[in-house]
Amino acid sequence: MHSLASGTNATALGQVDREKIYTWINELSSPETRENALLELSKKRESVPDLAPMLWHSFGTIAALLQEIVNIYPSINPPTLTAHQSNRVCNALALLQCVASHPETSHEGRGGRIAAPHRWRYRRKKNLRQRRASRTSRSHIWDSGEDSPTRSAFLSAHIPLFLYPFLHTVSKTRPFEYLRLTSLGVIGALVKPDEQDVINFLLTTEIIPLCLRIMESGSELSKTVG
Repeated sequence: MHSLASGTNATALGQVDREKIYTWINELSSPETRENALLELSKKRESVPDLAPMLWHSFGTIAALLQEIVNIYPSINPPTLTAHQSNRVCNALALLQCVASHPETSHEGRGGRIAAPHRWRYRRKKNLRQRRASRTSRSHIWDSGEDSPTRSAFLSAHIPLFLYPFLHTVSKTRPFEYLRLTSLGVIGALVKPDEQDVINFLLTTEIIPLCLRIMESGSELSKTVG
């Protein structure tokens, strides 16, 4: 009896946590609630196995993350980036790294499709009226359809290029070092599987000279990561 009760409590707790994840993903679409959502989701990125596909498939989420990145551009030249700005955009970069490193959003399955069993649809509510009422606020999070994005799609969107302005920076202050390190983390997540399409894509960009410059002029940690 005690074991059954413990299992029920654990299931309930897990469901509460997932409800929070759903709420935070929804909140990314609003500038007023985005900062806290970025912080909370970045904390959960390693403890929620399917967070990456949820982020990738949810409507407007990747656009919101890219908006956070672009908003920082005016602060990198001249170098006026504050610690608060750096922490916020690095939370967005951490979520992009989560997406880039996940096999369901970065690896092609056989026949060009992702080898993923999940489709992100909300199925908990059994009552039809309740499902219809909740469709507007929730369905955009987990309706990926049969053909899911692949690593090639991630690269075709040229998402890594949005990070290159950060790698061009030379300021040695902590906000900029943190920014460069987190940006390198996203690139590193792409190249870890050592797949030829990723290597070919990066070789057509300026990533090699950028990494060489970071190794020459960055901090010891930046040189190691670069």
